[in-house]
Amino acid sequence: MHPTKDMALRDAASRAGVSCRTLSRIFTRELGVSVGRWRREVQVGVAMCALVRGISVAETARVLGFTSSAFSTFFKSRIGHSPREWLARQRIRPPEESASG
Repeated sequence: MHPTKDMALRDAASRAGVSCRTLSRIFTRELGVSVGRWRREVQVGVAMCALVRGISVAETARVLGFTSSAFSTFFKSRIGHSPREWLARQRIRPPEESASG
């Protein structure tokens, strides 16, 4: 399964020659998270990488299969900040000078 493609669990199970339930159990047992949670977490990681590389929020949303609005809501629900807020926080800040001088 690819986290940025709209492949249903049913399709992945069919390709593997197992039932959806069996694939879900194997996935959870091996990775410790459900397929849905894995997909969401990977999507957040893909989004973060895209944003820090300068890809727009709109393009990042499109690649992940979201509208810009839905993507911003999704991102904020996972990270606690909108994509733009999160990106602004990632800007490199100069190191603070030590008090000892």
